[in-house]
Order: sequence, then C-alpha cells, then structure tokens
Amino acid sequence: MAGSKKARVALQQYLKTTQPVRPTLVDTAPISTESLTSDRGYLTTNFDRGALILKKETGEVFRLSWFEGETEIAPPDATKPQIEVSTKVDSALDLRRALPIGEYTLIGYRLCRDDANGERWDLSATGPKLLKVKVKAGVTQEIKVEQSVRVSYELANKSINLGIWGDHGSAMAIYKAGKRIPVNFDLQDAQGNSRYKGRIRYA
Repeated sequence: MAGSKKARVALQQYLKTTQPVRPTLVDTAPISTESLTSDRGYLTTNFDRGALILKKETGEVFRLSWFEGETEIAPPDATKPQIEVSTKVDSALDLRRALPIGEYTLIGYRLCRDDANGERWDLSATGPKLLKVKVKAGVTQEIKVEQSVRVSYELANKSINLGIWGDHGSAMAIYKAGKRIPVNFDLQDAQGNSRYKGRIRYA
C-alpha cells in the first residue's frame, strides 16, 4: 500500500497542504499527583529513544518524547573528565507519558540512534492517519512502531521511481547530525550488473 501511486499522491498532498502546529511537549513520566487524576491516560512505546507525535480530535498536537536529547557520549570538555551517558532503558524507570483522555491520531514519529563514531542518526516519519489511539483514564497502553525503513519502486518505460517509507505507510526522511541526507541507490540484476542508478526521492 505504501508504494502504491494512490497512497503516494495522497501523502504528498497532505504534506503540501498541512500547516505545522507547535506541539505540546511531554518528555517526563507523570508525577505522583497526576496518577491520582481521572482525566489522564498513559502511553509507552517499544523504542528506547525517539518521539511519537499525536493529534487529538480537538486539534491539539502532542509530542511524547523518550530521551531524544541524550547521546551515548557526552561532548568533550577539557576541564572535566568525559562522562558516559547510558541510553539503555532501565526497567525500573517510569516510561509512561501522560495525555488527557480522548481520541488521538498518530501523525508522526522519530527514532534516534548513534553510530559507532558517536554521530546521531534520526528516522523521521510523517503521515495524516498512521494509527488511531484511544486514551482511557488510568490505563497504560504501548504504541508499537516498526523500527525499519521500506523502499518501494515502480518501473515506467526506461525509468524507475523509488520512495522511502516508514511504518503505517508514512513518509520517511533520514537525518544525520541534524541534517537530512541524500540517499543514492544502485539497482542490480541477478548477475550483479547495475540496471538503474540515482538518488531516492523522499516520499
């Protein structure tokens, strides 16, 4: 579905016409008094670092963040010893993020990783209706995101059209050190001969 022409056109139209809305950031676990209220529900996720972007039926947008700002190695400081910062999730931590009860739509997510050289990589996904979520009072639920990248292609005459997609047919962009990077491709036949070369267009 993600690679179909109909889905691609609809997604491109959404990206062109949607005005960005500054989301409300939720990046910490609920305090003890919040747990006693009846107008909040809680979300967790299956990734260690990143964010979920959810839009409420009333139009409000929320960014639920998990350790987005952390890095595996702190920046070097000549006056202080280098400190390692763990990004592994401690099972004892409260990883819930509280939201007002109601109907929500997942409209984006971001996954963060550091490579062996300490360079940060982000996968940023966007879409109009990736997943419906109902937040219920006092209930904790996990929102799972497939942590992979899909590549689709279409052959037309002697040309090829490739796209990069995330989970639920979302448009995917890849960032390194905060900058979106180009992605080149080399499509080969069974004998290893190059048939098509070029640069993948972001969906």
